[in-house]
Amino acid sequence: MNNINFVRVDNIDDFAIVSADFFSDFLKKNDNPLVILPTGFTPLPFYKEIVKRYKSGEKYLNKFRYLALDEYVGLADDDYRSFSSWLGKEILNPLSIDSKDRIIFNSNADDIDKECKRIDDIVSENVIDLAIVGIGENGHIGFNEPKSSFSSRTRKVLLHEKTIKANAEYWGGIDEVPKEAVTLGLGNLKEAKNTLLLVSGKRKAEILRKSFCAPVSEDIPSSYLQNQPNLTVIGDEDALAEIIF
Repeated sequence: MNNINFVRVDNIDDFAIVSADFFSDFLKKNDNPLVILPTGFTPLPFYKEIVKRYKSGEKYLNKFRYLALDEYVGLADDDYRSFSSWLGKEILNPLSIDSKDRIIFNSNADDIDKECKRIDDIVSENVIDLAIVGIGENGHIGFNEPKSSFSSRTRKVLLHEKTIKANAEYWGGIDEVPKEAVTLGLGNLKEAKNTLLLVSGKRKAEILRKSFCAPVSEDIPSSYLQNQPNLTVIGDEDALAEIIF
């Protein structure tokens, strides 16, 4: 783990500040980079801090292009439950990120495989300058569930039962959660020049240990991070409790 920069924070306020400082420093050093942003509860304090700084005058904080990590299949463009709508509300719209600078999935495309190829072609023709990701309790990154190939590319996937259950509350019941999604593959994510993993809470402690202390295995998709160049992990005390560094 010598190539990994672990940053332990004491509380949620520090989590937001340290994450925002990392992103701010990155944008100052890179011109109009291509950036992946995650959904979920974990990055919300980070997003709120970035938006606060932007509104306070740090206008350079919107000088990036956004690349979608994943999306549910079959949602209308304006469905508030889509990841693109959620990220729009939480960070992209407040930062006034232009639509031309948002590379997103058409969740409701007639040919979803063709749509995946469209996104994959864009990724292949560009450089992912920074992949900011979260991690699921089974080690999934995006919708790359256990057994996903480390060389996998952008594709349609069937969601695991645990993932569906984990999202049931947000959707208003397990029967409402889409059963299919699209995601960048681990092969795409491995090509990122820089990676930032954001993690918090006791529920993530065990999978963090497996991700970084167990052998690299497709049974634990997030274990690819062990070999990722320029990786920073920002986590709270609970999440990093089983990591010694």
